[in-house]
Amino acid sequence: MLFNIDNGQLKQITRIPFKKDYDQIVAKLKPSELTGIFDFIREKVSGEEITVSSFIPGHDWAGTPLECLYYKAAKKNYDLSAQFFGLLVYVYFMNTNDSWSSGHYTIKGRDDLGRTYFKLKG
Repeated sequence: MLFNIDNGQLKQITRIPFKKDYDQIVAKLKPSELTGIFDFIREKVSGEEITVSSFIPGHDWAGTPLECLYYKAAKKNYDLSAQFFGLLVYVYFMNTNDSWSSGHYTIKGRDDLGRTYFKLKG
């Protein structure tokens, strides 16, 4: 589950942002491809307490479940495929059984990195 933290209060996020974009992605992929992407994300974040979406996939998606995002969903547009991946990471954390929160932060002086997710305790 993904939560916003506002004034110390947790509020579960239940709406997918950029829903139109999400629906476009899903429409261009086979269910097995989408499942493969979510399985890939789960494997990469398993056991982590903090992760940054742009650090998850690596630079070369060839031969990974993410390859279909680049070729099919984003039609070989690198920036668009990265945005699509970020949206799928967000949806993954919305649907996981663990409690997570996220935000955009400056890391080592860079604020152009993806969304940072951190596991909530307790």
